[in-house]
Amino acid sequence: MYDAIIRCGWRPEKVVVGVVTNPSNGAGHVDARVLEDVLMVLRVKYPDRFGGVMGWEYFNSLPGGVRAPWEWAAGMARCVRMALPSAGTVSAGRGVERSGAAGGQSQLPIAPTPAFPQESLDQLVVLGFSRQQAVAALNTTGGNVEYAAGLLFQD
Repeated sequence: MYDAIIRCGWRPEKVVVGVVTNPSNGAGHVDARVLEDVLMVLRVKYPDRFGGVMGWEYFNSLPGGVRAPWEWAAGMARCVRMALPSAGTVSAGRGVERSGAAGGQSQLPIAPTPAFPQESLDQLVVLGFSRQQAVAALNTTGGNVEYAAGLLFQD
């Protein structure tokens, strides 16, 4: 889903992976070891631009639970801060979904065409911004071209 969000025009450094840190905190818990693999794949794919990871909730994060929730944070920090291996040495591992027998890239949903008029996108692209930047800015501003241009010029 991270890749699908990026294809919709959001910059990777502005997007974090959000996860449930303990099954008792809600649906969707992912084992920390699996999450570490996913984070390494994303870091290699988006070097120096990966936004990071956040967890819900910290106080009982696994593997340490209420006695040592810092173990979850330490594991995530290792993944996010460690030196990156070369792209050819990282592959999907424990629990990382892969499609096809050869373990090719997962099939992600195609990003929908934005609901903004083409004219709005064109106005921002003419100003020197990429289509992805234009879509992200229009997403952020609810389709207001003037606000979107101001936002883009701030960066």
